[in-house]
This record gives sequence, C-alpha cells and structure tokens, in this order.
Amino acid sequence: MIPETDSPAISVLMVVYGGGALAVDAAASLVAHTTQPFELIVVDNASADDSVSAIREGIVGVTVIAEERNLGFGQGNNRAARDARAPVICMLNPDARVTPGWLDPLLAVLADSRVGAVAPALVGADGELQEVGAMVDHWGYTGPIGTRGFGSPVPTPTGRVTVDYASAACLLMRTEVFRSIDGFDPTYRLAYYEDVDLCFRLWERGLKVIGEPASRVIHLGGGTVTPVVSQALWHHNRSVFLHRWRDELAQRPSFHSASDEELERLWAWRASSHASP
Repeated sequence: MIPETDSPAISVLMVVYGGGALAVDAAASLVAHTTQPFELIVVDNASADDSVSAIREGIVGVTVIAEERNLGFGQGNNRAARDARAPVICMLNPDARVTPGWLDPLLAVLADSRVGAVAPALVGADGELQEVGAMVDHWGYTGPIGTRGFGSPVPTPTGRVTVDYASAACLLMRTEVFRSIDGFDPTYRLAYYEDVDLCFRLWERGLKVIGEPASRVIHLGGGTVTPVVSQALWHHNRSVFLHRWRDELAQRPSFHSASDEELERLWAWRASSHASP
C-alpha cells in the first residue's frame, strides 16, 4: 500500500504496455525502500491483457490512467507528468526495482540548479553494473559508462559523473524543468531515443545530466514488443535523432572506428571529476 500524502516529495511516473505484474512488483520495491512521501502514477497504454485490473488490485493507493490507444513511452510519461503533484518526478520502468537508500543521493544531486536530470547506477538482477549514464558518438550510437564496450575499456566511476544522457528506465528531474521543455518529444515513435533527445535538450539549455553511482536500481530488462518491431523502432528513432543533432555530433568520434586512445579521451572528458557538480 502506498501511504497517502497531501505533499509528495516525488511523483513516480510509470508507463505500462502489458505485464501489469511487473508494475506491481516495482511498486512493492518503492514502498519498501522509499523513505520520502511519494505518489505513483501509472499510465496503461491500452494493454491487451488484464494489466489495468492487476495494477489497481495489486497497488493500493496508485493513480491509474487507462488510455484507449498506445501513446508510447514518451507520450505516456508526458500524460502522467500532467497530473504530478510533487516538485520532482521520476520516470521509472515497470521492470525496475529500487533498492535501499536509492532516493536521497539522487535528490541531493538534483538540488543543484545546474543539474537538469540525474540517474542512478543501473544494475542487473545479478548485481552486475549495466551503466551509470551513457555517451553518444558521431553516429548517434550510445555507449554505457561503467561497462566494457566497443572493444575499449570503459572506466567504472566511483563518484558522480557528467554524462551525455541517462536512461529513463530511472530518471529524475525537477517537475518544472520537465514541463518547461514540454517533456518528451512525440516525434520519437513509441520508444527509443526519446530519453537521449530529452537529455540533449537539457544540455542545450545549459543544464547538466548526472549519473550517481551512490544510488543503485535493479533493471531487469526485457520488453513487451517483438524483436522485429523493437529493431525497426530503434533504427527509425536513431535516424530522427541523428538528423536533429547532426551539428552537435559532427565533431565526435565513432565508437566503431575510433582508436582506443580517442575513446579513452572521450570517456575521460565526460567522466572526469571536474565535470561533476
């Protein structure tokens, strides 16, 4: 049961398209590990199964917005944000599980007015680090910080890092900032790259995006669409992103063709301590 509050410190936004049981488990982790008063707003994107009933029965105190069509991830979050009452919003995937002490380090980062968004370290169910934010290369490909990728060692941060973008699997922003940039851009169809674009728009306004490894959230992964549809959406939305941000990306190296030295300089540039707030 989500404790009632007239003054939530944070509004957790969750978009569901099938798999309501995942959302119920995510809510249970929020109740168990969130010490600040919060509200949970779930947007169901016209799930074909019984997700709406499962969520309403399994999460006492949740606000459910049942849509008649699939708005997609970005637009679903935009819809939820319209009803958010707290000064801070957290986009949280239904396949994410918060852990003890997850929230306070993120709120501490977000208290800095120079920061536009902050994300925790995402880890797998086995505790293996997935990312603490990510970098973006010349072609719009994203590379996670904190893991080994693209044939080059990527440093595992021990403190806050400034990143190009952080996944909206768990992403916190001040509500006023989210609304001031009109949230996620509906140009990105259904899913993929809407969170990358959001973070780039924050950078464009002079606001930083931070990864905070002092906070850890388990990200189980997996999706509710077929691999073929998923791949088609990813390619389409990457093309949209690449066209929109081509000038910003022009001077960056490519993850797939850069030398190890070039990549190490790129990682060091974003991960250096002087770039953190």
